[in-house]
Amino acid sequence: MPIDRANLTFPLWLYFAKRAGEEGRTWAAGFDKYASAMKLGNRALKFMRLHQVEEGYDLLQESKAMIDDHGEIPSSMNAVLRRYYYGVSAFYSYCIEDFEMASQQLTTALEAVVEAVSEAKCLLLLSLDCQEFYVHHARIAHKQGHLQEMQRWIDHARAMAANDEPLCRRRNGEAIFFSDFEGFLRAMEPFNEEEQDFARDFTGLGVRTTFIDSFLQRIAPPVEKTQVKYTQAEP
Repeated sequence: MPIDRANLTFPLWLYFAKRAGEEGRTWAAGFDKYASAMKLGNRALKFMRLHQVEEGYDLLQESKAMIDDHGEIPSSMNAVLRRYYYGVSAFYSYCIEDFEMASQQLTTALEAVVEAVSEAKCLLLLSLDCQEFYVHHARIAHKQGHLQEMQRWIDHARAMAANDEPLCRRRNGEAIFFSDFEGFLRAMEPFNEEEQDFARDFTGLGVRTTFIDSFLQRIAPPVEKTQVKYTQAEP
């Protein structure tokens, strides 16, 4: 199956989870029977991004029904499914301008990531999504005209990229930083050239800030008008 950098079909975190020893292979094999719900939810996201919001919402509800039908599944797998469901739900709420709900759903999605990485060490790279959630919180704040709040979200996301703040903390209090990815990935070597390129999505400082910078570029005109300043975190 082709690897999907956009996290919509076969995400990079799952590819590397499969490489993370026996635990990772066992986890990924078990998740295969539930992954269709994640993929359907991400198809819903594609529709929403194409401004077919209600069509996407219908698919999202189908995804939710699939998750509910699974009954009892390993908690880490259920957490991964909830991360995607609530992440896409947050985008739907954003599209219909229910910003309070969108913010709540992003928080729930982040909590699901914390549960997943707390239960299964092989899912370490999933914690990268926490930085993404912070940038989405910033987008919500910008849409509401709350630029100081947006600044706080962006500053925190940049601190994550600079390795000054953790992406999240496991339930036992253990912090997960970007720097933790290096040792995790090093244990899987040797990599082929393509895999080395994919690994840089998690270890390269420039890649860490790309998502933040692209967001700021899209909203640059309104930011300039309000004279709000944004600074690049030092490596």
